[in-house]
Amino acid sequence: LEDPIEVFTALLITSAPRVTVQPNMATVSIRDNDLLTIGFDQINYNVVEGTDQSVTLCAKVLAGILGTNITASVSTQPGSALDGQDYTGSSGVTLQLSPSQLQSCFSVVIIDDASLEDPIEVFTALLITSAPRVTVQPNMATVSIRDNDYVNITSEDTILADEGEALVTLQLVGVLGRNVTVVLYTVDQTATAPDNYHSTNVTMTFVPNGPTQQTVSIYVVNDMVSRDPLTFVAMVISTDPAVRVITQRILVTIPNNNTVTIGFTKSLYTVSEQEGVVTLCTTVTNGILGRHVTITMATSDGTALAGTDYQSTTSVLHFVGVTTACGNVSIINDQTLENKETLSAQLTTGDSRVILNPFTTNVDIIDDDIVTVTMVQTNYSVAEGQSVSVCVVKDMTTARGLSVSLNTQGITATDGQDFTGGSFVLLFDATPQNTKCVVIATLPDQSIEVPETFVVNLLPGSDYSVGNPSTSSVTINEALNVEIANDTVVGDPLFSVPLYIPLTHLFGAIQPALCYEVHGRDNVYFNLISDGGVSVNAHYQNINENLNVIDQIGIRAVDSKGSISNIRVDLTGCASSINGTTTTLYQADGILLRKYSDRVRVSVPNCGRNSIQLVMWVVCQNNQLMDPVTRNTLTIAMIKFVVARGLNLSPQSHGLIGQFWNVPVDVSIYTGPLRAGSSTAYPRYTISVVHPLSPARSFTGIKYTYTWEFDEGVCLYAGNRQAGPIYEVESPNDPVIEGSYTNYIMSDAFATDFAYTRFSPKCGAP
Repeated sequence: LEDPIEVFTALLITSAPRVTVQPNMATVSIRDNDLLTIGFDQINYNVVEGTDQSVTLCAKVLAGILGTNITASVSTQPGSALDGQDYTGSSGVTLQLSPSQLQSCFSVVIIDDASLEDPIEVFTALLITSAPRVTVQPNMATVSIRDNDYVNITSEDTILADEGEALVTLQLVGVLGRNVTVVLYTVDQTATAPDNYHSTNVTMTFVPNGPTQQTVSIYVVNDMVSRDPLTFVAMVISTDPAVRVITQRILVTIPNNNTVTIGFTKSLYTVSEQEGVVTLCTTVTNGILGRHVTITMATSDGTALAGTDYQSTTSVLHFVGVTTACGNVSIINDQTLENKETLSAQLTTGDSRVILNPFTTNVDIIDDDIVTVTMVQTNYSVAEGQSVSVCVVKDMTTARGLSVSLNTQGITATDGQDFTGGSFVLLFDATPQNTKCVVIATLPDQSIEVPETFVVNLLPGSDYSVGNPSTSSVTINEALNVEIANDTVVGDPLFSVPLYIPLTHLFGAIQPALCYEVHGRDNVYFNLISDGGVSVNAHYQNINENLNVIDQIGIRAVDSKGSISNIRVDLTGCASSINGTTTTLYQADGILLRKYSDRVRVSVPNCGRNSIQLVMWVVCQNNQLMDPVTRNTLTIAMIKFVVARGLNLSPQSHGLIGQFWNVPVDVSIYTGPLRAGSSTAYPRYTISVVHPLSPARSFTGIKYTYTWEFDEGVCLYAGNRQAGPIYEVESPNDPVIEGSYTNYIMSDAFATDFAYTRFSPKCGAP
C-alpha cells in the first residue's frame, strides 16, 4: 500500500535549431490500487484484578504490504466492567503504523477495588482508521477482568440457647458489589429434632449496601425434663467461591435448669435386729429425671450407736434410668437385751438442680434378743447357821434393767426352821455384769442333823426365758467345809476366782474373790486350764520391766464328734479364728465361737460333762492397772479371760486357773504370830486347798478393798498386795499354785503337754 497517487514526468528536448519545444514536459499520475488489512493482534484479553495492573492492546498489519505511514484510532467501551470503577478507559487513542513499524500498542489501567463483584467483568476496545484501501478486521477486542475480591462469613463457634430459642447470627465481612447467599442447616447431636429443637434449613442473602448481619432463630423445646445439657450443630455453607465461611460448624448448647425433688420414701423404717440389714429407699417425688444423678446417704447416731448397734454407712445412690435408688444399712445382731434404739440417715448432694425433700429419715431397731437365765450351779453346800449365795447367770449383756424372780421350796429342810426362804427378785441393771446372787440365810439349831436340802427355783418372766438348770439344790451341812464357786475367773495380770460361798462368818455380806498373781514372761505361753476335753493357753507380752499382760488366747478343744479344733483370739482387733480360718461366727459339733465388738464368746463341750457347755469369754479391752513397783496407774490394752459357765469343769482340772475349780477350800482367820512391828491394818487369813490329784497346800493372805483392775470388788489376796509371801508372819506361806509358775510354760498356743496336763484328745477313752 502506497500513496493514493504517485506521479512521474517526461521531459521533451531537441537539439534542432530554432525548434521550440512547448510543452516540453508531460506528467504521468499512477493511482495506487493495493489494499491493506490491520486489526487487533487478539480479540480476547484476560487479566486478574489486583494481579495485573494494566492490559496492553496492540494493532498490527495483518494482510498486505505497508508502503506508507497510516494512523488508526482506538477507543474503549464499558461492558459489565465500568470505566472509572474497574478500569481507566480511553477515547480516540492514535496508533501510528509505518513500513518500519507494523504494530502499535497502548495500555489500559485495571483498577484494583475492594468490592466483591461478578467473577468476570468485560469491556471492549474499538479500532478504526480513515486511511483509504485499509480494512480493519478484527476491529474489536474484549478484555475480561477476573475479580480477586472475596467476603468472609463469621459467627461465634458456640452458642448457648435461651428462653426457648437459639439465636445464630452470621456476620458478613467485606464489601459487596453483588448478592451472595449462604445456607444454614442443623444437625443432631445429643439433642434431636423435633424432640429437643426444630430442625432448620434456611438460605440467607446478603446484598450490596444491605445489612451485613443476619440472625436465624431456632426453636428450642422445653419438655420440663431435668437432664444434662444437650447439643446440636448449626452448619453454614456457601457454593459461592468468593464467599469464605470462617465458622462452618456452630455448636449450640441447650442448657437445662429443670429441677427434680428426691427424698426418702418413708420417714420411719423399722427393722428387727435379727434381720441384719435395713434397706432405705429414695425416689423422685417431683419433676422428670432424664440424666444421671448421684446423692449421698449417710447414717448418724441417735440412741443407736454405730459399731455397737449398726454399721456406720455412707452410700452413693445412683439414678440412671430409674426413679428409685436404695442403700443398705447393716444392723448388728448383738446379744444384749436393749430397748428400741433409733438411728437416722441423711441425704446430701452437690447437684444444684436436685432438691432433697425429705432429706432425713429414722430407723427404729427393734431388739429381738431373748435373755436366757439359768442357775450358775445345780448344787450348793452351806454350813448350818451361815448364808448361801445362790447365783443366776444370764447369757447376754442387758442394756436395760432386767428383773428375775425366784422362790424357794423345802425338800428335807423346812422353810422358817432350817432356812429363811420365800420369793426373791434379782435386778440386773444396765451393766455388763451377767451374774447376780440371792443370799439365803440358814438357821442354826442345837441338834446334830443329817444334811438337809431345799431348792431355789427360777420362775418364768415376761422378758426372759428360763434355761437349764433352772433349779439349784442347797445342802445344809453341819461342817464348815467350803468350795470355790464355778464361775467368772478373770485372768492377768491378776487371777481372781470369786468365792460364791457362805463366808458371812468372816466377811459379813461381802463375797470376796480369791486373788493371786502369776509373773508371766514376755512372748511366752502359759497354761490356764487343762481338763479332759479342753486346754487353754495364754500368751504374755511385756509392758515394762515390772508387768506382763495377756495378748493372745489359744483354746484346743475336743468337739462332740471327737475331732480337735484350735481356737485363737488375738488382742489386735479382738480377731478370732478356728483352725486357722478367721471368722466371727462358727457353730458346729458342740463348739460355738461368736465375736462381738470387743469380746469373743467360746463354748465347748469338754467331753459333755454335766450335760452342759463350758462357756468362756475372751475380752479385749483397755484396763487401768497398777505398776507393782512404781504403783503408777497404767492404761493398758490387754486380754481378760473369763469363765462364765464352769460347772462343766471337773474337780481334777488343772492349770493356773483350773487347779482351783470345784475343789474344797477352807478359809479361816490367821491366828499365828506376826513379826515384831508388823501392821495390823489388814487381817490375815489362812486358805487351804485340797486338790483331788495334788498335795494339799495352805497359804496366808490379806483382804484388800479392790483389785489391780480397780473394778472387780474385794479380793482375798493369796499373799501380800503383790501376791507374794507375807513376810510379816513367822513362816512365809507356800506358793498358792502347785509347783512353780514355770511348770506351766507351754511351747505354743495349742500345746497341751506340761507337768500337770489333764487334756485327753479322746476325753479319757482308750
